[in-house]
Amino acid sequence: MERTITAARTQGRSFPLGATLRRGGANFSVFAKHATALELLLFDRADDALPSRVFELDPRTRRTYHYWHAFVPDVAPGQLYAYRAHGPFAPEKGLRFDAAKVLLDPYGKCIARPAGWSREAACRPGDNAATALKSVIVDPDAYAVTENYVFKLSSDAWGWIHLIGGIIVFFAGFAVFRGAVWGRTVGVIIAIVSAFAAFAWLPYAQVSAIVIIAIDITVIWALTAHGRDVTA
Repeated sequence: MERTITAARTQGRSFPLGATLRRGGANFSVFAKHATALELLLFDRADDALPSRVFELDPRTRRTYHYWHAFVPDVAPGQLYAYRAHGPFAPEKGLRFDAAKVLLDPYGKCIARPAGWSREAACRPGDNAATALKSVIVDPDAYAVTENYVFKLSSDAWGWIHLIGGIIVFFAGFAVFRGAVWGRTVGVIIAIVSAFAAFAWLPYAQVSAIVIIAIDITVIWALTAHGRDVTA
């Protein structure tokens, strides 16, 4: 049986939309203008047929205008969740509410796909929790979100990479000002690596990637042309 909890610690906030990590838990907010009732479902695994916890959102206290919201304590990154929406079934008005169906968060940043995922199951009568996609709470400081992918990053490793890279760049730049060849060599290598990395991100962040590549090309040209006369 599903375990229903009718009251979260606080009402939460209507903004920002989606699932947002806060101190002590997460805030959930979703737009559902025509819904008459809403349930927030928490899952332990993507292929679970039953949610581990269900929060019934009271429209008197957890609805602001057309936004349903709640704060759930002790929620961490990686938590799987979804919604069930109650409301009118009136296809002629574009309304097809079905409270038996598990719904993704339209403002979610990541999804989990169960092994038995089935689009057809969502069209058939009855519960589809075991075969439905679930939303996943992500830590924006630990994930890089693009249009098609979500990359998981280690903040500790990323910090060490930047620290060590910054130290190398500092000493290489100092060597360049002193005219050392090894400094220019290191600078060219770093610029090439940076350009290739930006090229890999080109499909997802076109403007910033192009700017970085242009800067890297300028740096490579400046370092390789150093000490020689450059003619047009």
